[in-house]
Amino acid sequence: MSAVDFDANEMGMLIRALVRVAEARLVIEGFQINSPPTLKYEWGFSELIQICTRHRPSLFAWLMAGGTWKIDAAGQPELLLTQTSKSALGKLFVSSVSKIYHLPDGRHVRFGYRGRNRHRRYMIEVFTE
Repeated sequence: MSAVDFDANEMGMLIRALVRVAEARLVIEGFQINSPPTLKYEWGFSELIQICTRHRPSLFAWLMAGGTWKIDAAGQPELLLTQTSKSALGKLFVSSVSKIYHLPDGRHVRFGYRGRNRHRRYMIEVFTE
């Protein structure tokens, strides 16, 4: 398996994890998951990293090597990435923008972002055709 295939496979796993997180948050917020024709949700870069590190096995672990762990204000472990890791992951995420990922249940997910640099927010849009 080539590095590109491995990255695409891990990105697909991240997309499925993001859909699960978005659906869980909507349920907590009291929304019906099946009522809107599309589901949209967004995260900051550090939130994506938390989702990657909490996935088992961790997603993109080879790109996060060298980071240090700390405990955040909520008592949760948080990985502080090196600048090299941040740059590599940012480039990987941006290279995945506008791609359509297919979920096993027949829905489709478009990955995107808005904003620039440190203000960038990554988003998913889940839809059916």
